Amino acid sequence: MKSKTIGKVTATAAVIGSLLGGVTLTSHAWDLPSLGGGKKGEQKAVNTDAVMEGHNKLLLRTQTTLQSLLSAQEHAFLALGLKEKADEAKALGEQLKSGNTVSKDALERIVKFTEKSDKEILAAMDKNKQLDDQGKTEFSVAIVDYAVGTAAGSKLVPEYKDWASSAADTMGEMKTQPVELNKFRSNIAPGLYVSAQMPKLGQSWAGTSTSLISYAKSNNIDTSKAQAALPGDL
Repeated sequence: MKSKTIGKVTATAAVIGSLLGGVTLTSHAWDLPSLGGGKKGEQKAVNTDAVMEGHNKLLLRTQTTLQSLLSAQEHAFLALGLKEKADEAKALGEQLKSGNTVSKDALERIVKFTEKSDKEILAAMDKNKQLDDQGKTEFSVAIVDYAVGTAAGSKLVPEYKDWASSAADTMGEMKTQPVELNKFRSNIAPGLYVSAQMPKLGQSWAGTSTSLISYAKSNNIDTSKAQAALPGDL
């Protein structure tokens, strides 16, 4: 009797084990959670691809815009007899021609240089009311390049605003993943910097472009190409 009882218990255990094994296999087959459940603390990765792609595209366009402005400043400095400053503008412009995105520190350095250079050019224009023939040739290049940069910058202002909003939303989704969040924020640091600067820069470039064109007109320089390149509201 005892051996028969043991046999029944063993058979029953085997059936239960078989059934449980079947449940586990079925859960995997249908991609459902197993009886054991997932690991505690496991979090779904946030997709940052769209924000990163937008960041890189905007940054390359920003660098092209800055190239135009630096070229304009180079020629304006040459027109006004400030060759050393012209060489600085040219050297910074060369850094942006690689086709690769530059670091946040490099962008800050370039943006600060362009802001300072605009002030120096305007001050030199006040001191040098009339240009010689060579100066007029250089300045005619400067106003077109600056207008092209200004037009490109005006398009970037609203686009950076939209991108920054998307970036903020993505970072909000990552707040429970501090390591990944810090890494992501570091990767988009150049774009975050530029997006904060663009409204001020856009206004400044528009104002400087208008001043350059007015100065060119006072020197009987043809401004038609420069004016055609500017946005319609300038």
